[in-house]
Amino acid sequence: MNFSRRLFIKKSIAATVVSSLIPIPSAVLALGDPKSISWVHLGPGIDEENLRNLMDSNYARNSALIFINSGGDGNTMDMIGTGASGSIAQLINFDPGLLELSDDDLQKKIAEAPYPLINSNFDKSTRGGLAALQEKVIIKVNGKKIGVLGIAFTGSNQSVNQILNIIQSKSKNLKNEGCDKVICLLENPKDVFPYLNYRDFVESSKDVDWFFTDSDTSDKSKGFSLRNKDNQEVFLQVNSENSRNFGVTTINQYKGVLNHFII
Repeated sequence: MNFSRRLFIKKSIAATVVSSLIPIPSAVLALGDPKSISWVHLGPGIDEENLRNLMDSNYARNSALIFINSGGDGNTMDMIGTGASGSIAQLINFDPGLLELSDDDLQKKIAEAPYPLINSNFDKSTRGGLAALQEKVIIKVNGKKIGVLGIAFTGSNQSVNQILNIIQSKSKNLKNEGCDKVICLLENPKDVFPYLNYRDFVESSKDVDWFFTDSDTSDKSKGFSLRNKDNQEVFLQVNSENSRNFGVTTINQYKGVLNHFII
């Protein structure tokens, strides 16, 4: 699926302006349709009222929603509930901070999480408590198979090249398993590698279609259209850990039109 870079940038700018002026539910949120999948990027500073208004809007009823939490294991289950669309999932990258727990507490925390905790680059043999941690998740939305992998830098003790190879290997395996699209939930690389940024991982990838990650410095959620090593367009969404706003990215499966909104 090819996205128009110019169209993407125009829509991103326009949507950002509109959504900052109109409260939820808004004209922006009326754009959802049954042929679309929407990714809602959550962060620790999320405004609960905004999220509840989104869940009550026509947008949530008309679109297939997938909630992304790429920075930790925050539980928004009470706010999200079952939702009206019936195809809501939450995908959470494993929080390396949990490694400070004992093995028993770690295993219990992972096993009792209401949504999958995903991480693809931790060596489970090093900690028995990681046994319940999922290396990948495959979900079906609107008849499409979507593969999900997670990458953490903190606590992995792996080099940049090792992590890049893991991303490539896992994403290729998901495509070989018949996934139409692949998502990578990415911990902020600057937490461990100050000289790297998100673009380095996107531009070195091959089989990942969307990257979701968090940042301590950005003011709001931001969307970027980048090119991978095969010159294919890849979407990167960066969510601010300090912002009360969240990003909503919608893709029409049939027309290939991508929109990014900040709410």
